[in-house]
Amino acid sequence: MNIHLAFARLVPPDADAAPLPQRTSLAARALLARLLAVTHGMEVLPEIVREAGGRPRFRDAALPAFSLSHSRDCIAVALGGTGPVGLDIELPRPRTHMADMADALYSAPERDWMASGPAQERFYLLWCIREAALKAGGHGLAELSRVEVDPVAATLRYPRTPHGQVLAGLHDGCSWALHVPWPARLHWRDAQAAPIGSPPLVLRLDCLPAGSGVGQLATDQ
Repeated sequence: MNIHLAFARLVPPDADAAPLPQRTSLAARALLARLLAVTHGMEVLPEIVREAGGRPRFRDAALPAFSLSHSRDCIAVALGGTGPVGLDIELPRPRTHMADMADALYSAPERDWMASGPAQERFYLLWCIREAALKAGGHGLAELSRVEVDPVAATLRYPRTPHGQVLAGLHDGCSWALHVPWPARLHWRDAQAAPIGSPPLVLRLDCLPAGSGVGQLATDQ
Protein backbone atom coordinates (compact mmCIF):
# COMPACT_ATOMS: atom_id res chain seq x y z
CA MET A 1 0.00 0.00 0.00
CA ASN A 2 1.48 3.35 -1.09
CA ILE A 3 0.79 6.51 0.92
CA HIS A 4 1.80 9.89 -0.52
CA LEU A 5 2.38 12.80 1.88
CA ALA A 6 2.78 16.30 0.42
CA PHE A 7 3.63 19.60 2.13
CA ALA A 8 3.14 23.20 0.97
CA ARG A 9 3.24 26.78 2.26
CA LEU A 10 1.00 29.56 0.97
CA VAL A 11 2.62 32.53 -0.70
CA PRO A 12 2.11 35.88 1.07
CA PRO A 13 -1.32 37.27 0.12
CA ASP A 14 -2.03 40.50 -1.69
CA ALA A 15 -4.40 43.11 -0.32
CA ASP A 16 -7.46 41.62 -2.04
CA ALA A 17 -6.82 38.01 -1.04
CA ALA A 18 -9.55 35.91 0.57
CA PRO A 19 -9.37 35.26 4.35
CA LEU A 20 -6.59 32.85 5.34
CA PRO A 21 -8.84 29.91 6.38
CA GLN A 22 -10.61 30.04 3.01
CA ARG A 23 -7.32 30.25 1.12
CA THR A 24 -5.74 27.33 2.98
CA SER A 25 -8.82 25.15 2.54
CA LEU A 26 -8.84 25.78 -1.21
CA ALA A 27 -5.07 25.28 -1.41
CA ALA A 28 -5.34 21.92 0.39
CA ARG A 29 -7.87 20.70 -2.18
CA ALA A 30 -5.67 21.98 -4.99
CA LEU A 31 -2.73 20.03 -3.56
CA LEU A 32 -4.93 16.92 -3.29
CA ALA A 33 -5.90 17.33 -6.96
CA ARG A 34 -2.23 17.69 -7.91
CA LEU A 35 -1.34 14.53 -6.00
CA LEU A 36 -4.12 12.59 -7.73
CA ALA A 37 -2.93 13.81 -11.13
CA VAL A 38 0.69 12.81 -10.48
CA THR A 39 0.07 9.49 -8.71
CA HIS A 40 -3.16 8.26 -10.37
CA GLY A 41 -3.34 10.18 -13.65
CA MET A 42 -6.66 11.82 -12.73
CA GLU A 43 -7.18 15.25 -14.31
CA VAL A 44 -10.30 16.26 -12.34
CA LEU A 45 -10.74 16.18 -8.56
CA PRO A 46 -13.54 13.68 -7.82
CA GLU A 47 -16.57 14.59 -5.74
CA ILE A 48 -15.86 14.75 -2.01
CA VAL A 49 -18.48 13.92 0.64
CA ARG A 50 -18.39 13.85 4.44
CA GLU A 51 -19.13 10.87 6.63
CA ALA A 52 -21.42 11.14 9.65
CA GLY A 53 -18.46 12.04 11.91
CA GLY A 54 -17.28 14.75 9.50
CA ARG A 55 -14.37 12.89 7.88
CA PRO A 56 -14.08 13.73 4.16
CA ARG A 57 -13.76 11.03 1.52
CA PHE A 58 -14.34 10.56 -2.18
CA ARG A 59 -17.90 9.58 -3.05
CA ASP A 60 -16.48 6.78 -5.20
CA ALA A 61 -15.46 4.18 -2.61
CA ALA A 62 -13.01 2.63 -5.10
CA LEU A 63 -10.77 5.72 -4.91
CA PRO A 64 -7.99 5.98 -2.31
CA ALA A 65 -8.44 7.40 1.17
CA PHE A 66 -7.07 10.87 1.94
CA SER A 67 -6.64 13.35 4.78
CA LEU A 68 -6.16 17.13 4.65
CA SER A 69 -4.73 19.50 7.25
CA HIS A 70 -3.71 23.14 7.43
CA SER A 71 -2.49 25.55 10.10
CA ARG A 72 -2.01 29.24 9.25
CA ASP A 73 -0.06 29.06 5.95
CA CYS A 74 1.06 25.40 6.37
CA ILE A 75 -0.72 22.76 4.27
CA ALA A 76 -0.37 18.98 4.19
CA VAL A 77 -2.18 16.25 2.26
CA ALA A 78 -2.00 12.46 2.65
CA LEU A 79 -3.33 10.22 -0.12
CA GLY A 80 -3.41 6.50 -0.74
CA GLY A 81 -4.46 3.10 0.42
CA THR A 82 -7.83 1.56 1.09
CA GLY A 83 -7.75 1.96 4.87
CA PRO A 84 -8.31 5.27 6.65
CA VAL A 85 -5.45 7.73 7.07
CA GLY A 86 -5.28 10.64 9.50
CA LEU A 87 -3.07 13.72 9.14
CA ASP A 88 -2.53 16.83 11.25
CA ILE A 89 -0.14 19.75 10.82
CA GLU A 90 0.38 22.65 13.21
CA LEU A 91 2.43 25.82 12.99
CA PRO A 92 3.89 26.16 16.52
CA ARG A 93 3.26 29.45 18.25
CA PRO A 94 3.73 30.56 21.85
CA ARG A 95 0.81 29.74 24.15
CA THR A 96 0.44 31.50 27.49
CA HIS A 97 -1.24 28.49 29.08
CA MET A 98 0.69 25.72 27.30
CA ALA A 99 1.79 24.10 30.60
CA ASP A 100 -1.80 24.11 31.88
CA MET A 101 -3.04 22.52 28.67
CA ALA A 102 -0.36 19.85 28.89
CA ASP A 103 -1.35 19.10 32.51
CA ALA A 104 -4.99 18.73 31.45
CA LEU A 105 -4.44 16.63 28.31
CA TYR A 106 -1.11 14.83 28.49
CA SER A 107 0.02 11.90 30.61
CA ALA A 108 3.00 11.95 32.96
CA PRO A 109 5.29 10.23 30.38
CA GLU A 110 4.33 12.87 27.82
CA ARG A 111 4.97 15.76 30.18
CA ASP A 112 8.32 14.24 31.15
CA TRP A 113 9.20 13.93 27.46
CA MET A 114 8.21 17.57 26.90
CA ALA A 115 10.40 18.69 29.81
CA SER A 116 13.43 16.79 28.48
CA GLY A 117 13.60 18.72 25.20
CA PRO A 118 12.20 21.76 23.36
CA ALA A 119 8.87 22.03 25.17
CA GLN A 120 6.88 24.00 22.60
CA GLU A 121 7.99 21.79 19.71
CA ARG A 122 7.11 18.64 21.63
CA PHE A 123 3.78 20.04 22.83
CA TYR A 124 2.68 20.49 19.24
CA LEU A 125 4.02 17.12 18.12
CA LEU A 126 1.95 15.40 20.81
CA TRP A 127 -1.09 17.43 19.78
CA CYS A 128 -0.61 16.44 16.13
CA ILE A 129 -0.27 12.78 17.09
CA ARG A 130 -3.61 12.86 18.89
CA GLU A 131 -5.41 14.63 16.06
CA ALA A 132 -3.96 12.29 13.43
CA ALA A 133 -5.13 9.23 15.37
CA LEU A 134 -8.60 10.68 15.90
CA LYS A 135 -8.96 11.70 12.25
CA ALA A 136 -7.98 8.20 11.12
CA GLY A 137 -10.83 6.82 13.23
CA GLY A 138 -13.28 9.51 12.14
CA HIS A 139 -13.55 11.07 15.62
CA GLY A 140 -13.45 14.67 16.82
CA LEU A 141 -11.45 16.68 19.33
CA ALA A 142 -13.84 15.81 22.16
CA GLU A 143 -11.92 12.51 22.39
CA LEU A 144 -8.49 14.20 22.55
CA SER A 145 -7.76 13.39 26.20
CA ARG A 146 -8.68 9.70 25.74
CA VAL A 147 -5.74 9.04 23.41
CA GLU A 148 -2.88 7.50 25.41
CA VAL A 149 0.58 8.35 24.06
CA ASP A 150 3.86 7.07 25.48
CA PRO A 151 6.77 8.72 23.63
CA VAL A 152 9.38 6.57 25.41
CA ALA A 153 7.67 3.22 24.75
CA ALA A 154 6.72 4.51 21.26
CA THR A 155 3.09 3.44 21.56
CA LEU A 156 -0.34 5.01 21.12
CA ARG A 157 -3.46 3.43 22.56
CA TYR A 158 -7.00 4.42 21.73
CA PRO A 159 -9.65 1.72 21.21
CA ARG A 160 -11.44 3.56 18.39
CA THR A 161 -8.37 4.22 16.23
CA PRO A 162 -7.47 1.74 13.46
CA HIS A 163 -4.49 -0.54 13.93
CA GLY A 164 -1.44 1.04 12.33
CA GLN A 165 1.42 3.40 12.98
CA VAL A 166 1.79 7.12 13.66
CA LEU A 167 4.78 9.07 12.39
CA ALA A 168 5.49 12.55 13.75
CA GLY A 169 8.10 15.05 12.71
CA LEU A 170 9.03 18.53 11.54
CA HIS A 171 8.92 20.15 8.11
CA ASP A 172 9.53 23.76 7.12
CA GLY A 173 8.86 25.07 10.63
CA CYS A 174 5.69 23.00 11.12
CA SER A 175 4.92 20.02 13.34
CA TRP A 176 3.02 17.16 11.72
CA ALA A 177 1.77 13.64 12.42
CA LEU A 178 0.35 10.95 10.15
CA HIS A 179 -1.59 7.80 11.07
CA VAL A 180 -1.40 5.07 8.43
CA PRO A 181 -2.54 1.44 8.33
CA TRP A 182 -0.19 -1.51 7.95
CA PRO A 183 1.37 -2.47 5.64
CA ALA A 184 2.26 0.82 3.96
CA ARG A 185 5.08 2.54 2.14
CA LEU A 186 5.39 6.31 2.44
CA HIS A 187 6.37 8.62 -0.41
CA TRP A 188 7.23 12.23 0.50
CA ARG A 189 6.31 15.04 -1.94
CA ASP A 190 6.53 18.81 -2.25
CA ALA A 191 3.97 21.45 -3.23
CA GLN A 192 4.19 20.33 -6.88
CA ALA A 193 3.77 16.66 -5.86
CA ALA A 194 7.39 16.01 -6.86
CA PRO A 195 9.35 13.49 -4.74
CA ILE A 196 11.46 14.81 -1.86
CA GLY A 197 13.56 13.21 0.84
CA SER A 198 12.05 12.13 4.13
CA PRO A 199 11.63 15.07 6.54
CA PRO A 200 13.11 14.71 10.04
CA LEU A 201 11.13 12.16 12.04
CA VAL A 202 10.91 12.72 15.80
CA LEU A 203 8.59 9.87 16.81
CA ARG A 204 7.36 6.64 15.29
CA LEU A 205 4.54 5.13 17.38
CA ASP A 206 2.79 1.78 17.12
CA CYS A 207 -0.96 2.31 17.36
CA LEU A 208 -2.15 -0.58 19.49
CA PRO A 209 -5.83 -1.19 20.08
CA ALA A 210 -6.49 -3.99 22.57
CA GLY A 211 -4.96 -7.32 21.58
CA SER A 212 -2.99 -6.01 18.62
CA GLY A 213 0.65 -6.55 17.77
CA VAL A 214 3.40 -4.54 16.14
CA GLY A 215 3.83 -4.25 12.37
CA GLN A 216 6.20 -2.65 9.92
CA LEU A 217 6.02 0.51 7.85
CA ALA A 218 8.55 1.45 5.18
CA THR A 219 9.50 4.97 4.14
CA ASP A 220 11.23 6.36 1.07
CA GLN A 221 14.46 8.09 1.99
